[in-house]
Amino acid sequence: MAIADYLRKLVELKNQFVANLNSMGVAASTDEKLNTLVPKVLECETEQNVEFVEGTGAFSFSTIKSIIIPDGYTNIKSYLFQSCSYLESAAIPTSVKYIYAGAFDGCINLTTLTTPGDIISAEEMPFSRCTNLKKLIISEGTTIIDRIPINFCSNSSYHIKQYIEEVVIPNGVTQIGGDGSTNSNFTGSAFKGYSKLKTINIPDSVTSIGNSAFYACYALRNITIPDSVTSIGDYAFYLCGFNSITIPNGVTSIEAFTFSKSSLTSITIPSSVTSIGNSAFRECTILASITIPDSVTSIGEYAFYECKKLTDITIPGSITVISQYAFSDCTGLTEVTFTNGTVTIGDYAFEGCTSLENLIIPSSVMNINTHAFYNCSSLANIYYTGTEEQWNAMYKSSWAGISGATIHYNYVPE
Repeated sequence: MAIADYLRKLVELKNQFVANLNSMGVAASTDEKLNTLVPKVLECETEQNVEFVEGTGAFSFSTIKSIIIPDGYTNIKSYLFQSCSYLESAAIPTSVKYIYAGAFDGCINLTTLTTPGDIISAEEMPFSRCTNLKKLIISEGTTIIDRIPINFCSNSSYHIKQYIEEVVIPNGVTQIGGDGSTNSNFTGSAFKGYSKLKTINIPDSVTSIGNSAFYACYALRNITIPDSVTSIGDYAFYLCGFNSITIPNGVTSIEAFTFSKSSLTSITIPSSVTSIGNSAFRECTILASITIPDSVTSIGEYAFYECKKLTDITIPGSITVISQYAFSDCTGLTEVTFTNGTVTIGDYAFEGCTSLENLIIPSSVMNINTHAFYNCSSLANIYYTGTEEQWNAMYKSSWAGISGATIHYNYVPE
């Protein structure tokens, strides 16, 4: 066949392609170039195009700039958009539950992705080499954000989530993160490892922030938790970069490691909270101020371990037992006030608080356990609200660390 015949045949095929698109309700013209016509099949929701759209590598290396996958598709085939180097935005509907290997691999100019917040499965590195991806928009219709497609990657060098700076969450989402392992890249780790995330909105529809939801979001400086949130999981804000946060008056428990190693400088705990979990504020090394309400009845082990900037703390009498290591190595702490109701100061509770000078201890205290104030080298005064006889009747471990302090009996708090 002569070259002229090939050209004529190509024109006929193009014209037929345009006619097919028009018959399916997609506006197309024979004057358009093929590279603008091909993406238009994705605007059509008729079944005739499903196999073509979902075929492996169908659009790879094309020059399309944006793509909107219609609602109804359930999967995105391997390498479907591989190396679409002109692609700037892509939108995936909530109907998509499976994304196969390398689906968007090498889309180096992709900056904005709209995606479901909870898919069933994604194969290895569906968004590898998309290193300009900065904005993530969670698809309308999403209710749970947990298994985000860009999180599926076992090789940290290819984690595209580390480039995301902005996340937009639609109203209607009720849960961010699940209850999975803190070591998982998927379940329970919605935005875990989004190390450059700076901006995120949490709508009023959200009631739960799950385990590790914002784990290691180092660049997250500001976040507002709406009053609708009633539960915040383990490690939820571990290693986050914000200096302050307001816990909604509806949250009843601050779980293990929730704010550990964050950049908090001050925090007020609302009166709805009844428990502070193990290591909840552990190693918040610049936390200088915290208010604990009377509603709190328990403080877990290591809850404030190494909060080195805390200078004073008042512990309400509703907390009958101070757990072991709860305030150990708070080297900036100079004064601790226990209010009437506290019964036991646990092992190593204030061990290593080298600046601690003054203690106010109520007569309700019956036990000061082993090493409770061990290595509190500056401890000079204990102001005790009971009598000398009550003090002598109290159990005090010989290793409690208080033997060098002067006891002031019958102290009346101001």
